Amino acid sequence: MSNNNNNNNNKVNNNANNNQASIQSLQNAEQQINNAIQNTQSKPQINKLQKALNTVQKVQQQQQQQQQNDSVSGGKRKTKKGGKKRVVKKGSWMWAVKTARKELGVTGFQAIKKGTPLYNRAKELQD
Repeated sequence: MSNNNNNNNNKVNNNANNNQASIQSLQNAEQQINNAIQNTQSKPQINKLQKALNTVQKVQQQQQQQQQNDSVSGGKRKTKKGGKKRVVKKGSWMWAVKTARKELGVTGFQAIKKGTPLYNRAKELQD
């Protein structure tokens, strides 16, 4: 158990170090782009550099937001279920068929036609 906790702590520390390093590299890129904008005279070149600068700033904001979210939640994220499992109510047809299949030992596909043992047992359970 403690080994697992150590692994989780190492992952959190590694993620924090990676985020800091990437933020630092983005800041360096931002400085280089700003310098290039100041030194460039042509409008098309300046527009390209400004687009690159906007992209770098957007990535920085996203990383900072992610870092804040990680610090708030302790580095853990909750996964969201796409939907809840349906609860099969006792007495419903699906419950009756499921129970009948278990009782009769049916595996795989079997058609539920009137008169078959599976159908008869499911009908008994439903009523």
